[in-house]
Amino acid sequence: MSQPGVAQHRGDPSQFNIERSYPGRWTITFSNPPINMFVPATIDELRALMAELDADPSVKVIVFQSANPDFFVAHLDVAKAAERPGVLDLWRDFVLRLSSAPIVSIAKIRGRTRGIGNEFALACDMRFAGRQSAVFGNPEVGVGLVPGGGAMEWLPRLIGRSRALEFVLSADDFDAEIAERYGWVNRALNDIDLDSFVDALALRLASFDRKTLATAKAQLNRFGMPTSAELQSSNDIIFPMLAWPDAHARRGKLRGIGYGVRSDFELNFGRYLTGFGHADDATAAKQPKPTDKTDTGFDPATFAKRFNEFSPEYGPHFREVYRHMRANCPVAHTDERGGSWVVTRYEDIARVARDSETFSSSYGVFSSPTSPQQGKRGFGPLNEERTGPLAAYPSGPNGEAPRLDFLPLELDPPLHGQYRKAVEAPFSHEALSEMAPWILALADQLIDAVIDKGEADFCRDLSTPLASIYTMKFLGLPLEDWSDYAWFIQSARSGSSSVQPRTKNPSELELHERVAAEVVRQRTRPLPSGVIAHLLEATIDGRKLETWEIEAFIWLLLGNVATTPAAMASGFVWLSRNPEQRRRIIERPELLPGAIEELLRVFQPFHALTRTVLRDVELGGQSLKAGEHVLLSWASGNLDETEFPNPDQVDLDRANKRHMSFGVGRHYCVGADTVRLEFQTMLGQILRRMPDFRVEEAGLRPTLVPVVVAGYTRVPFVFAPGRKVGGSHIDY
Repeated sequence: MSQPGVAQHRGDPSQFNIERSYPGRWTITFSNPPINMFVPATIDELRALMAELDADPSVKVIVFQSANPDFFVAHLDVAKAAERPGVLDLWRDFVLRLSSAPIVSIAKIRGRTRGIGNEFALACDMRFAGRQSAVFGNPEVGVGLVPGGGAMEWLPRLIGRSRALEFVLSADDFDAEIAERYGWVNRALNDIDLDSFVDALALRLASFDRKTLATAKAQLNRFGMPTSAELQSSNDIIFPMLAWPDAHARRGKLRGIGYGVRSDFELNFGRYLTGFGHADDATAAKQPKPTDKTDTGFDPATFAKRFNEFSPEYGPHFREVYRHMRANCPVAHTDERGGSWVVTRYEDIARVARDSETFSSSYGVFSSPTSPQQGKRGFGPLNEERTGPLAAYPSGPNGEAPRLDFLPLELDPPLHGQYRKAVEAPFSHEALSEMAPWILALADQLIDAVIDKGEADFCRDLSTPLASIYTMKFLGLPLEDWSDYAWFIQSARSGSSSVQPRTKNPSELELHERVAAEVVRQRTRPLPSGVIAHLLEATIDGRKLETWEIEAFIWLLLGNVATTPAAMASGFVWLSRNPEQRRRIIERPELLPGAIEELLRVFQPFHALTRTVLRDVELGGQSLKAGEHVLLSWASGNLDETEFPNPDQVDLDRANKRHMSFGVGRHYCVGADTVRLEFQTMLGQILRRMPDFRVEEAGLRPTLVPVVVAGYTRVPFVFAPGRKVGGSHIDY
């Protein structure tokens, strides 16, 4: 028997992981990259799973889910299955054992489930689907076959003959709402509610008597289960059909269009099938082309016309939205939130970012959910008087006051260069090299706190404390205040925080007062190091910085407590979902720095910043007027196909590392190497000390506003307990 909560591997590579951390309940997570195709080994392992379940009388409920948010189970790998024709007999036996077992089986479905994946879900006792993500299909007829794994037997019983005919013969994709309406899933729930609903149901069932549950299920099975002979009749048909000329011709058209890998074809399988039966390409070309509309009913073209990065639809769909916009409207205007231009292609974004004479940063760089941010004459919530030369900073093209709350980010040349130079020294290679042993010791101390438990939360226990405590040390703020700043900044930017504050609900005003007080205190009692101490000695044109200017530097750098933990969390989740790539990095640690660049590119930690147009200009075939606002989508630039082939894939060997996650041009992030150091230290130590970690997907909590902070605030994971390394202790 396995240890509770630890991933169990059944062969190499394993097709799924088993979690036994809850009494009476097992959770099975399919994890067979890249798209969770079933292969003969999957069926072998599922049959072995049934043997384990039969041997454990404590199990009452088993929940099936996927580690891949886009694919529950893609379909069967027919070529590999054809090498073992008897494998469908084994599949039939597994389906009958699962559906008649004295336990309750639940399929929790996100992403595509087609072919044998849909047939697997049908064999489960209950099915619950994510309303925004789940897609169902049996595409076999479209490629010259028929479903052979149970769809022909289960569907008429569940949804009726006519609807089963529609589903099977059309070979199309159906979303969760139709599946719920037709009756082949119990319920379609909002994706954000799916985990909590299934968890509550599973825990409720697990609290009941096993024998009673089994007896009730057996009685109900009298009216809903197909027989072994009925299932066998479909099994007997499918392999002979592989030799039919028409079926062979149709399947031949699958080659070269992304079959079996994460591709637009696999994401939108049903839509590609309409032309497969035509005798020649000219006839097929007359068929309707796949549209951009997704299987869940979301239409990126419609969203692009009313683009709003704060819309609830943005987060789940931004990749397809930007893909559509890069291809069809790379510079697009939206009237939402007061109106702005959205720039989506790498080349155009880089042009805007490098042209400060036309596109200004001084009148707000951060998106606002209501309208473009407005400047003001005072600084921060304390409304401190702006003294010094910046007090006379000119108004914008619409007469708006400058922002200047985050220096040097909200400055244009030539002042930007002067202020950036004033703060650069603490970010030098030499300075960061001196800090590296301290960060390593902190990472080990944080890991020591959880390593003997076998479970932890990556954000709460590791990434947020590391980034926040280091930020306090780096800036020269009291270490014990780290959770107050982290809680407030994460909550304000991403909608929730991974930690609880030391002080109950610290306000923005209170934290600004703390920073102001610390700057004043260090004027008379300076610390030997830290950004505050450095800025107190820095000069611009021979003058010392004003207190409010130092505070504006500090508040920009405090953003590290939100974006860096979220970015690390995205990378950590990806490593969990891609164990082969993780193993490759463990075996070749020199790959880690390049892997981090790819993770930062694919999982951009904040999606966009804004600029204000200072003079009329043409961009991407559009005429932009002075005073208009421009949204630079770093996330879209990082996914631009013309710069990065297969842009959605993390490629450890990718040569082009020129991503936009730290910006472009003069405003390239001054703390980029600091983020890299934190990222590499934490992931490097985890890969060394917790190499078998596995994220509990059901507990993931993504950030709510990815345009501001993209990633996760909750990432529970399990691992084999290890030993503490000890060493110097950092008090925080």
